[in-house]
Amino acid sequence: MDDQDAELARIRQAIEALDRSLLALLRERQVLGQQAARAKIAAAVPLRDPVREAVVLRRARETATELGLDAHQSERLYRLIIDMSVSEQQTHLLELETVPLRVAFLGVEGSPGQLAAQARYGGRRGGALLEGHPTLGEAVEAVRSGRADVALLPLEGTEDGSTRTMDLLAEAGLVISGEEVQRDGEHYTRYVELGREPPAVPEDVPCKTSVILTLADRAGALGEVLQSFARHAVNLTRIESRPVPGSPPKFRFFVDMEGHAAGQRVSRALEDARAHAEVRVVGSYPAHRG
Repeated sequence: MDDQDAELARIRQAIEALDRSLLALLRERQVLGQQAARAKIAAAVPLRDPVREAVVLRRARETATELGLDAHQSERLYRLIIDMSVSEQQTHLLELETVPLRVAFLGVEGSPGQLAAQARYGGRRGGALLEGHPTLGEAVEAVRSGRADVALLPLEGTEDGSTRTMDLLAEAGLVISGEEVQRDGEHYTRYVELGREPPAVPEDVPCKTSVILTLADRAGALGEVLQSFARHAVNLTRIESRPVPGSPPKFRFFVDMEGHAAGQRVSRALEDARAHAEVRVVGSYPAHRG
């Protein structure tokens, strides 16, 4: 190795050491963020504080300028760090049994949506804070923006049929983390729980997986995809087609199936299906037990 190669190797080692130090500092910041999350709950304040975030970003720009760094790029980096911190605080709070779960539902007090939420979260340790919303879109936005931890929204039923819940789910980038079925004689409504993070599901718990399939506008496309699931003996429990907004020739299909996306049969079927369609898994979650 000549002198130039040796010098380059030394510089790379120094950079790697700095990278590890940066990650270690991010980990320390994460721990402090968890402490801040618990303090925020004790003080009954929201996780996000726009005023505080603006101060942090301003200081980041000023310090970057003093150090000769690009202020704009430094602000972008700090926005990512703040988002990562808030996401970690949110996940940490959901793991605490003493913290109330903030639940958005469709309707007002005494509505079917509230009754379904009470049935699902009534016995939760730490309790639950239920908040009604006049539209599906507002309930979904509450979760997407962090004002609610989850939303329990109707997906299908014998009286009202399909809803726009899956369309909104696809657009908001949320996942399905659970389901609840309400039975009233011959009528039923299936609710799905929407969250920002997929749930951890024990291997011995019966699961469902929901996916969104986007197909090209050509003959036989749907049949090819369905054959992918049939070949691996995956039982489909629901399939619904909806036009893709802004793209009339394309349709997307919302499909539910038995099993977990990480399971052998389902994962192989999904891999086969990807040869014929765009496949997006939007949740593997515990199936409702009647």
